[in-house]
Amino acid sequence: MPRSGGIFSLVPGYFAVDGTTIEVSQHNPPLEDIAQALTDSLPRDGSAPMTGNLAMGSNKITSLSAGTNPGDAVRLDQVPNLTGLSNGIIAKTGPGATAARTLTGGTLIAVTNGDGVAGNPNIAIAATGSAGQVIAMNDGASAPAYRHAIMQIASQASTSGTSRDFTGIPAWARRVTIIYVGVSLSGTAEALIQLGTSGGFETTNYIGASITGSGSVAIQALSSGFRVYDNAPSAANLIHGKLTLEKLEGANTWVADGHFTYGDTPEWRTVVGSKSLSGTMDRIRSTTTNGTDTHDAGTIGVIYE
Repeated sequence: MPRSGGIFSLVPGYFAVDGTTIEVSQHNPPLEDIAQALTDSLPRDGSAPMTGNLAMGSNKITSLSAGTNPGDAVRLDQVPNLTGLSNGIIAKTGPGATAARTLTGGTLIAVTNGDGVAGNPNIAIAATGSAGQVIAMNDGASAPAYRHAIMQIASQASTSGTSRDFTGIPAWARRVTIIYVGVSLSGTAEALIQLGTSGGFETTNYIGASITGSGSVAIQALSSGFRVYDNAPSAANLIHGKLTLEKLEGANTWVADGHFTYGDTPEWRTVVGSKSLSGTMDRIRSTTTNGTDTHDAGTIGVIYE
């Protein structure tokens, strides 16, 4: 019988006794088994490959050459030491060589492309954010940065001026909301919301309507802005509500949906419409329909996302 489980056993009756005739059954099977066992052995010169998995039985492979090609076994000294590496990556630093690289917030980590040339590509690692923030590209699209999902421009007291302007809306914004809290005007004009680009505020071609009602309904078409229509305007009115603008993808068109009420009267105001701008919107204005009445009470805020 050939070798089994690493043990070679001769067939029974193989042993020849002096002065006896050697039978074929004694002579041939052991030699055939030996030939088969040698065929199944792993040659030391590497002239034949393994034909099955090699179980080491918890023993080591020693005196191993360093691996250089895909599929080669690697030595322990070729494996990067990850002890103490709680924040990092393993980077290839040259052919057959790697090293641990720590990732530091706000820096660029040089990563090789497999040929040992550093800097191909650079990976930008965002600085640590704060609670409630998400990671996104910065305004210049040059690196990731942490920010809140909903951003806000500093609120302004609506206590003076014919207009209150909010600038700095980024190009990536897809929704912008202007909020009125107790906003009052000095006369009988109505609040008017206008959009603008880097070239200034646009005062024409606003499409839609403004509706006001309590017991009855009155409607006014839009023209010079998103108008918070009031069929009985008064300097005593305090406006509460918001106008939300959403950008049409692939265009500079913004669709408006606004809802307002006057704190001292049981009436509602709705503004619906759209405005196609000449460029990217980066500002929004609260003004008045006659351009002379001023803001004299309340707070106005702007958020974008």
